[in-house]
Amino acid sequence: AFWMAAGAFGHAVNVTVGGTTHTLNRYVSDWPLPRPESFLEDAATVADAGLAPGSAAAQRLLRDIAAGAETGWDFSSRWFRDGEHQDTIRTSDVLPVDLNAVLCRVERNLAALASAVGDAAASQRYTAAAAARVAAMEAVMWDEARGQWFDVVASTGARSTDEALSNFSPLWAHAYDSGNATRR
Repeated sequence: AFWMAAGAFGHAVNVTVGGTTHTLNRYVSDWPLPRPESFLEDAATVADAGLAPGSAAAQRLLRDIAAGAETGWDFSSRWFRDGEHQDTIRTSDVLPVDLNAVLCRVERNLAALASAVGDAAASQRYTAAAAARVAAMEAVMWDEARGQWFDVVASTGARSTDEALSNFSPLWAHAYDSGNATRR
């Protein structure tokens, strides 16, 4: 339920491509304050951005900083709108390839575990979830011309242009259509 909750602070985001709505996941936080472990740095980022402490814009920035820390890629340029400055962070607006690949692998592992313990209904549910995620990643994140998956900005549907190791995480997770010879 944690990863599949939708809404302003939910981790699941619907994206429509070609008339089909797909669900992918993102990092997001509802922590609108400087992080306790980095209070001074976060307060300085708000000040450097020219934002009033406590303003809606400052709270949005702090939420995205907290979400960036959640990713394990703190503070990679992949989260920055301009690719350079932390005060342009937009973590909650990015649908990361690697997160979705990991979740696909988890869904497949849960399907196998459910099958092993004789819970056919749960196995089918997780198998269907993994198949839906693969279809979503292929439709939304895969760039045929460049031969790799890319993070997607949820609000615009634009794919990132950054080439990164995370773009290839679906290969590790087997989060791709294995019938497609270009991705085997």
